[in-house]
Amino acid sequence: MRSCSRSARYVRAIILVFLLFLLTLGLPATGSGSGIALAEPGSGWEEQDIPYTEGEITGISAVNAATAWAAVDVTSWPDMGILKTTNGGSDWSVQNLGTPVYGGSTPDVCAVDENTVWTNKWGGVYRTCDGGVTWNETARYGSTSAHGGVWCQDLCALNGSTAWLLAFYYNLFYLPDVYCWWSLLGTSSAGSSWDYTSAFDFPGAIDFYKGVSSLEIADDLTLWISLCSIPPVVTRSTDGGTTWDTNELEDLYIFDIHAFDSSDAWAIGNATTSHPGTGAGVILRTGDGGATWDTQFSESGLILSSISAVDPSTAWAVGELNLPYTTADRSVILKTSDGGTTWTTQYESSGGCLSCVCAVDASTAWAGGKDASGAPLVLKTENGGEPIPLSVASVTPESGIQHTVALNLTVTGTNFKPGANVRLEKGEVVIGAVSTSVVSTEEITCGISLFGAEPGTYDVVVANPDGDEARLPGAFTVSSLCGAGSGAALLMLGLTLGLLSLAGTAGWRRRRG
Repeated sequence: MRSCSRSARYVRAIILVFLLFLLTLGLPATGSGSGIALAEPGSGWEEQDIPYTEGEITGISAVNAATAWAAVDVTSWPDMGILKTTNGGSDWSVQNLGTPVYGGSTPDVCAVDENTVWTNKWGGVYRTCDGGVTWNETARYGSTSAHGGVWCQDLCALNGSTAWLLAFYYNLFYLPDVYCWWSLLGTSSAGSSWDYTSAFDFPGAIDFYKGVSSLEIADDLTLWISLCSIPPVVTRSTDGGTTWDTNELEDLYIFDIHAFDSSDAWAIGNATTSHPGTGAGVILRTGDGGATWDTQFSESGLILSSISAVDPSTAWAVGELNLPYTTADRSVILKTSDGGTTWTTQYESSGGCLSCVCAVDASTAWAGGKDASGAPLVLKTENGGEPIPLSVASVTPESGIQHTVALNLTVTGTNFKPGANVRLEKGEVVIGAVSTSVVSTEEITCGISLFGAEPGTYDVVVANPDGDEARLPGAFTVSSLCGAGSGAALLMLGLTLGLLSLAGTAGWRRRRG
């Protein structure tokens, strides 16, 4: 019985020491679970905050990495705003174009330099020469009705004086016959007068073709136009629109072109025997002025809407993946760095779509459209759209005392994903964290137990659920309890010796009794 009583006293003393140990060195860490849901972390494309909550970004034009304009197609009438940033997209301001003109259009914008910009919206063409402080109306191209009208489809400018406008005309007065044609309007007088440069009388259908024609001016001043007519055609002019060289495309419907000269151009669209948007999304390249096109990329269900290149090797294409039996589209960004030999998906997000893209250089590009909620969306990359590495920048605190039962840690870095875990490593010694919470793509909180841990310096390792890992070498130190020299360590040592001494003394007194 005495032996059992003595053992019980020792156990009680050890438990008391352990409880005091917890109170002295820390309480158990708490967490909020797996963390919040993060949208496309680490994709290389960052969503920007814009002062619009409805509509769609239908045009983006940038003159450098800092200055860009974006056209917003807003359903509420009248809205005559256009967006501008001068700090790379950190802030966007709304510029007012003036009094609206009723008319159909897909808003577009073309920036010549930091001061000169052309845009179209609500039936008018506008120009600024002071960076958007003031805008002047340069043209009114008619209105739309249930019986006919005109729909502006694309706008491009060479400088502050010379610009072109591609418009789609339709006449429903003679139903069941529908008359459709396209006209190219041009100005060389800063918009004081516009001339009908060319008319293209190709059969078309009004329900498919609003906004799916493209106008592009190449570096050598060659004008390229694609028309989603029946059959679809691509035509080009090397003399400013006086004469045109036209090629039929059979079942290749081109939605956008990026041309380098009179021979070399990229195009995106659909390959289908029905109407545009029902077949496979394709990326095409021509080297003979559009007479023949090589298919570089094709994917069923993909609707590509815009392409932008910085050189003959590097280009981005954007659109949406409209998969069958799904409730939401998926916005997509594709890129090539080898002239189109390979195209890789850089961004893919559930819901919404992307309508336009503008590349400034091999590192900087903007894309616009709308998100899953229907709000306008602007994305930007400053690293060529490449995935952002996973990295660990710091851990707080940077040290803990050996045998600490629970210690709260905060880890900072980049590209943390929901479900990531944290661990400490020193050679073959591994200490895993508990109660890990991914607060954001840049912060993780967790708890760590150092009870029985070997003193020394440890690497801090973060592992994403997809297998990516990042390591910060020697970032955390486990201090020896006996050698720490801290008040807590000395207190623990004193308490331990005192309690064990009291337990032994009590046993000796009872033996004497």
